[in-house]
Amino acid sequence: MEELYLRPDLKDSLGSLINFDEVSKISGQIYRQVKNRRTLSFENSGQEFFLKLHGGVGWHEIGKNLLQGKVPILGARNEWMAIKRLHELNVPTMEIAAYGRRYRNPAKQESFLITDALLQTESLEFFCPRYFQGKLNTSQIALRRALIEKVAWITRQLHYNGLNHCDLYICHFLLDLSLGEEALSPDNLTLFLIDLHRVRLRKKIPSRWIIKDLAAIYFSALDLPLTKSDISRFIRSYRQAPLEDIFPRERAFWQKVEKRAISLYRKVHQKEPKLPVGLASF
Repeated sequence: MEELYLRPDLKDSLGSLINFDEVSKISGQIYRQVKNRRTLSFENSGQEFFLKLHGGVGWHEIGKNLLQGKVPILGARNEWMAIKRLHELNVPTMEIAAYGRRYRNPAKQESFLITDALLQTESLEFFCPRYFQGKLNTSQIALRRALIEKVAWITRQLHYNGLNHCDLYICHFLLDLSLGEEALSPDNLTLFLIDLHRVRLRKKIPSRWIIKDLAAIYFSALDLPLTKSDISRFIRSYRQAPLEDIFPRERAFWQKVEKRAISLYRKVHQKEPKLPVGLASF
């Protein structure tokens, strides 16, 4: 079995590369390389692209995932489907340039995904500490609030439409800076969601997986630092309701989110976070 896709406008520039033998030879700047997956950027005909190349995961990895109650990620098809679904939901993300998959045997399946490079962007992990430091002026405060609401909106679009990201850290939100920082405003703000290879598409997401995603955002934002106002703004935007309607019935849920985020922070950083007012006080 061989499945190949090439975006029509790239037929002349990428056409000769879109077969498995040629794709496996593409070289460039490597961003990630593990035993069965390689991620790199490359240039072709003046355009920049990202390539994710997946080899077979093997029966051992498949069995391990099944024993842990996880659905094995066999290759690039999962990300291919996630990108298409996000486009349907009007969530900015990568643009697919090419995709391929071969071999029916799930343990040996090979696949690749090529996307346009997202140029002139910066992840929130680096933008926020750099841009929001010291005493903030009025426009910075407005932009900070808008970013929180935008992250909450994207997360809501995922969860309310049966998607959970499984790696929803703020480093996977890329801010569009193509018009320059001076052009940023609450009304001119684009965030791209990336790193979608583990996204799960379901009819209904179990609560523990929603908590996992929300805790990942909370954990990765704990050093910004957060304020009580920031947290309440995110929750209101995510639920599209006032706090007085949310917390009487959801206090335990949000406390689980906070507990998981703090536990992860301690594990990763080997120290205590500088906490805002806890969710128990809302």
